Amino acid sequence: MMLNLWCPGEFKCPGKFKTAAFNNGRGSGSDRLAALTESEKYVLLDLDVQESWPWEVGYAVDEVIRERPDLADFEYNEETSIGPDEIALGREETAVIDEAIGYTPLALYHATRLLPHEVESIQERGMFPLTPELVNFRLDSAIAVGAMDRTLAERLRPIALEYAVRAGRSDRVCFSGSRLSLQHRSGFWRLFTYWGGEAIYWQLDDKLPDPALEQLGRIGTAAVVIAALPPRGPRHGRGVRDPQLARRLVAVRLGMDPGLETHVDLVRPDEIVEVVLQGSPAWDKLAPMSRKW
Repeated sequence: MMLNLWCPGEFKCPGKFKTAAFNNGRGSGSDRLAALTESEKYVLLDLDVQESWPWEVGYAVDEVIRERPDLADFEYNEETSIGPDEIALGREETAVIDEAIGYTPLALYHATRLLPHEVESIQERGMFPLTPELVNFRLDSAIAVGAMDRTLAERLRPIALEYAVRAGRSDRVCFSGSRLSLQHRSGFWRLFTYWGGEAIYWQLDDKLPDPALEQLGRIGTAAVVIAALPPRGPRHGRGVRDPQLARRLVAVRLGMDPGLETHVDLVRPDEIVEVVLQGSPAWDKLAPMSRKW
């Protein structure tokens, strides 16, 4: 059954990336990658993996740090939460790094829990923003495949539909720009534990015993969707809007967590790098994978 939702991965145009660290073990991604010539491959900029940075980016960041001895005083401290926001770059310094980045796609990570048909749909159709239509579709399709009973779906639906039109939540797909963020249990454990996303499960209190939460916890499999989107710019309207991207690269070079949390309005299927499912060979390569969700 093909349902119009989102998830696992192949490397698809323009996601013909040199970085193939998250092959899902099925061979499709690496086979497709191997068939490409060097001129057809693109670089994927992973903030956590400095080896993946194009040399122009690494050189520009190093030059900025070399010209700014004061940056050496910045050290990551969990108590003071020193990070990219505390790094002040001038306009010219930012422009040098931004120019080096250009439209190199950034690796982004979406924490979730997915049913098999949702995985298939993400492969084929990409990811869609939160809307009432999406909430209805997810609930109805979960009923259709026998993963959720109608009584629970109708209990959750009214408030979930209200959530789907809330300012700051609707019409977006949320991502982390760093796998390090996935280590923080307080931020992501519910996304891995309960099916449906915040729109569906947030109305339930996990501090109280509730059969509804138990059922949501049995639906689907914990997953990380890895996507690749370029920085948004004057010649590229879609993508990641992050005016602090240059600061984040400097922060990583200085040993800090880049701390990028962002959202986009749509992810095309060719922008899906891979969906890593709990239990797959690639699962342990991501930050939360030692835990059981």
